[in-house]
Amino acid sequence: MSVRLYIGNLPQTFDSKELDSQLSAIGEGIRFKAVLDRETGGCRGFGFANIENEKLADAVIAQLNGKEFNGNSFS
Repeated sequence: MSVRLYIGNLPQTFDSKELDSQLSAIGEGIRFKAVLDRETGGCRGFGFANIENEKLADAVIAQLNGKEFNGNSFS
């Protein structure tokens, strides 16, 4: 069963490749999509990760919750 996680408190100027590399270091089968502003195309500060299983989702939460990313802490 797939799990969808909210990843928040992203900086507006974040680099999706950097976040993807952090997620792939945790495990395979994680897809992230940032929510973008319609007018500016910039990140709205959050996105969603689709994860293949609950065990991997728990690992993502444990490793990213509160961790600093480009000056902000994940929530």
